[in-house]
Amino acid sequence: MAEKKYLYYDHGKSLLEPLLAIKFLFQRPITVKIPSEKKEVSPRYRGFHTNDLDKCIGCGNCADICPTSAITMVEDPSLPKEMPGRKPQRPWMDYGRCCFCALCVDVCPSGSLAMTKEFTWISYDPDVYYFQPDKAGLENKGWQSSPETSIFHVDAVPVEILPAEERKKGFELITTGYDRERALQEAMRCMECDVCRLGCPARMKIGDYIREIYFERYESAVRIMLEDNPLSGVCGTICTHRCQDNCAISLRGDSLQIMYLKGYAVKQVDYDKLVEEFKPSQSLGKKVAIVGAGPSGLSCAFYLRRMGYDVDVFEKNEEVGGMLRYGIPAYRLPNDVIGKDVSLIEAIGVNIKTGVEVGKDVNFEDLLKDYDAVYLACGLQVGLKAGVANESAEGVWQAVDFLRKLRMGEKVEIGKRVVVIGGGNVAMDAVRSALRLQMITYGEVNATVVCLEDWDEMPAFKEEIEEALEEGVKFEVKRGAPRGKEGILVKNGKVVGFRAYKVLRLRDESGKFNPSFDENDAVEIPADTVIEAVGQGADLSFTPDAIKEKIQWVGSRVKLDERMMTTVEGVFAGGDIGNSVRDAISAVADGKKAAEGIDSYLREK
Repeated sequence: MAEKKYLYYDHGKSLLEPLLAIKFLFQRPITVKIPSEKKEVSPRYRGFHTNDLDKCIGCGNCADICPTSAITMVEDPSLPKEMPGRKPQRPWMDYGRCCFCALCVDVCPSGSLAMTKEFTWISYDPDVYYFQPDKAGLENKGWQSSPETSIFHVDAVPVEILPAEERKKGFELITTGYDRERALQEAMRCMECDVCRLGCPARMKIGDYIREIYFERYESAVRIMLEDNPLSGVCGTICTHRCQDNCAISLRGDSLQIMYLKGYAVKQVDYDKLVEEFKPSQSLGKKVAIVGAGPSGLSCAFYLRRMGYDVDVFEKNEEVGGMLRYGIPAYRLPNDVIGKDVSLIEAIGVNIKTGVEVGKDVNFEDLLKDYDAVYLACGLQVGLKAGVANESAEGVWQAVDFLRKLRMGEKVEIGKRVVVIGGGNVAMDAVRSALRLQMITYGEVNATVVCLEDWDEMPAFKEEIEEALEEGVKFEVKRGAPRGKEGILVKNGKVVGFRAYKVLRLRDESGKFNPSFDENDAVEIPADTVIEAVGQGADLSFTPDAIKEKIQWVGSRVKLDERMMTTVEGVFAGGDIGNSVRDAISAVADGKKAAEGIDSYLREK
């Protein structure tokens, strides 16, 4: 065995050397008296945590990243179960485990979590080291998150969009969304906290399918989407994406581009491969009739068929899609996107009868007699008028009629000067479609939007307004015409302009929508065409009077119970006629909820 070798330190040979320690006798000791004397520490010291509970959204990212499992998300009973953009859980810290690495602070998207310069705590009770941090100690700031230290990407991966000068020349799709590289980069930004899910009317499992997209498991991603939304291709192209408004990252940067990620994944999947697994495993021997093949009707049909019901959908138009096909311009939503989603719904056995108008080609009474339940998904097909004089003059359009004729391929005459009344998304669709017709016909744009709201009050999406401005649309905000007044100017029965008065207020003292105007402050806008986009109404003329009298309304919505059934037994409704939030994803969510309600009702019969 080799001999062990030891190292020795030679302290020297002087007998006086020990006396050298005397020099330390009168120096300040390194130890500090606690707590009577505080030690100065670095301004960004990592001490005990604080949490601004007013900012905290309960995302749980801090708990997910903690390397020592020192953070537990605990439900706060004082908070609502569901809050858009927030969860009811809040972090609790276990200082028996915490290593003070500050990763939890750096990953906090709301910036609510921080660390103080406090690091001294004396107690013989081990339970006090596990608690929910709040603002206490926040004045003694230590480590704070910053853009330099945050460990998530705040900037979204941009989507390429056609330049304004190119896109306004026609109705070509203005963006094709993500390619593979951009999609994977954007998917990497997702923290899978699922706060976004609370903003989605259909409660889609967003974090789950984005994880599958990141790992390029596209079929798996689409399967997850179809659990809650059979129109994922459509919603991956034109969704109102309220999920993105609730994205945790949006508190510190750009929202995750969930809509475009969804659309990208759907493009990668051949729906023919999914048909067999979505077909019903059994037949329940019961039939359901659905009136309308829009997003709500298609969604209801898909989920009822999966349950085993025989489903017939009656659509008066020649093409399927409702307002998706006949209300949204082709530059936003091409027919092939709608067609792909519809192909799966039909392939699993839903029978869609196009060109069949209920109330004309088939009686509503026969539906009640021949089917076990009926679902009304007829939407809002009738444009509402502004109530100003001369609305029947030549050159005046309702936006829904104008857009429908365009999508049907009919020739639409457009003037050199167009005024669109309204500040919502339908108004933006109308004015942007009109200016494209102007470019095709005249080679120039002269289109103006007149709306009652100010810029920050307009209900249209911000990006829609910005793109309209880029394309040359002029805006007259906080202007309109009082009901009964000569807003539309006419000469020899034809439109020649629009008189827009300044809006003083939109609502009266009670909060009711009741605009008032300064009639001494008006501008006259020359126009050959005026398009009204001030709202839409339901048309239930296909139902017999006896049924119409029984159907109750809550304002402009059909009254529904918790199962989506109207006040007529066996007749259900959803989508725009039953929902105050009138968009495609809400209609899809209504359709699924109605399918579950119909199933519950029929099983009880």
